[in-house]
Amino acid sequence: MSVRVNVMPRVALWLGVGALLCASACDRSTARANVAPPLMVGAAAPVYDAAALDSAPLHVGGASSDVVLLNVWATWCTSCREEFAELERMRVQYGERGLRVVAVSVDQGSDLKVRKFVSQQGSRFPVAHDREARISALYGVMGLPATYLVGRDGTVKWTLTGSFLVDSAGLTRAIESSIAGR
Repeated sequence: MSVRVNVMPRVALWLGVGALLCASACDRSTARANVAPPLMVGAAAPVYDAAALDSAPLHVGGASSDVVLLNVWATWCTSCREEFAELERMRVQYGERGLRVVAVSVDQGSDLKVRKFVSQQGSRFPVAHDREARISALYGVMGLPATYLVGRDGTVKWTLTGSFLVDSAGLTRAIESSIAGR
């Protein structure tokens, strides 16, 4: 007894998957043409200006009297949502010692979902909504969340793509060192 298997549906499926992967790669290479390479420790943090959700000016990059912890995130990103409370805890713990925490949402669309999430969190640090993701192109963001610690001299002291909760000890050491001026 022989079993006859029609392989044409499988071939069509794999050809379709291949076409989608190719189209995706082509779209990414075109989109990345205007994106800076990812920032490395020691690099100068690009100047980024925006209005926070409360309309206050938000500024990152360049020399500053504060050490800045910048978090690039989105409401749809589970890891981003999980670490949001930790950002507030860091603001409380290190704020009086010179750490300024700022977050920039790259959600598309209106501010509504960003405002709702921030309100639910009870966070008291500035949050901007960058629906055009200008910060992503400027900082070379390749995934979310992306977190940068910028020293008073305007250089990147620590950076991580992905949840900083997996390297919270490394971030804490970098914050302590930056605040101390080392």
